Amino acid sequence: HQQNLWALYNTPDIDPTELGRKLARKKLQSIEKLVSDHNIDFSSKEGKEVIRERKERVNQDFFRKMILADYRGQCCVSGLNVPDVLRASHILGWSENKENRMNPSNGLCLSATYDAAFDRHLISFDEDYRMILSPALKEYYSNQAFRTHFLAYEGHRVQFPARFPPDPTFLENHREKLSAA
Repeated sequence: HQQNLWALYNTPDIDPTELGRKLARKKLQSIEKLVSDHNIDFSSKEGKEVIRERKERVNQDFFRKMILADYRGQCCVSGLNVPDVLRASHILGWSENKENRMNPSNGLCLSATYDAAFDRHLISFDEDYRMILSPALKEYYSNQAFRTHFLAYEGHRVQFPARFPPDPTFLENHREKLSAA
């Protein structure tokens, strides 16, 4: 399944919105692909009883791999390249915008700290892709860790991905929701 998704991703000169649509429409071959617990034996009902009900984001793992590949495995703010702490952040939230869930221009590669701040609208990026801070953060300005990890990056331009830059209208929408003082 992922080989098929990568083949779509590697289509030359494809529009990111169209790529997102094609990725979202790609059919799974079998239900087993949806189950993350590979220890379940689908050929037999014997041995284990498992009752689970949960929502799972189909293709979220591929979206992450796609965004990390496009950003060369680095946080676009800090340059941190530790895969275990990198997140594929949706600019327009997964639940807010179904059409752009798989659109690579709707993604940023952010380390966990910046992802959490971005997700809560405590940071965003201006029309020139420079980091801006929410007025809600002003009470932390005297904290050394805040100055090191946030204030030091305020006004710095994000590192751009190899193929699909963040969509400016998506960032504008995100920026409008910046947390107030």
